Amino acid sequence: MKFFRRYFVAGLVIVVPLGLTIFIFWFLISKLGGFLTPLFKILPFLKELPEEVLTILGFLFFLFLILLIGALTSGFLGKWLFGLLEDIILKLPLVREIYHSVRQLTNAVFVDRKSLKKVVAIEYPRKGIFTIGFIMNEEKIFSEDKKREFYLIYLPTTPNPTSGWLILVPKEEVKELNLSIDEGLKIVISGGIVLNKEVIEKLKI
Repeated sequence: MKFFRRYFVAGLVIVVPLGLTIFIFWFLISKLGGFLTPLFKILPFLKELPEEVLTILGFLFFLFLILLIGALTSGFLGKWLFGLLEDIILKLPLVREIYHSVRQLTNAVFVDRKSLKKVVAIEYPRKGIFTIGFIMNEEKIFSEDKKREFYLIYLPTTPNPTSGWLILVPKEEVKELNLSIDEGLKIVISGGIVLNKEVIEKLKI
């Protein structure tokens, strides 16, 4: 029985990460590639291909498009054209608010990690349940009577940290964690799967 349990656990250690990786990769391919499948079916030299192949082609096209945009906007002309497009977007009511907020958050998570100050844990959505968040601003925020100090905390969603919500939490209810910003983001993005012994030792609440 002990041998059975040991081999079963050893199998899980191999199968679960591999299975989740395949599932996430398949999910991205099917969702992103599926957008372009109807378009590919219109093209005479592609319409006879199986739908699965068209989906993969759509996903590869999206990857190529992202890479191409990154390459073009890295040069002077690309930056200038992107600046013009951004100026137009920022002049549109409502759209500019959404774009500006998403752009700042994307830069904070993927480009400028310094915008995320500290990794913290707060009791949310109820007492006894802790959620990992990030202090976004260390400026002192007080209640109207100046008796309570608050932290501005961003609570990201898993596995996409660019979506989430912002909350004000009393300072005494915030538990600072001994984790780096990268370690905190890895936990959020992986859904807690990426937890080595070193991170677990730091994750004291």
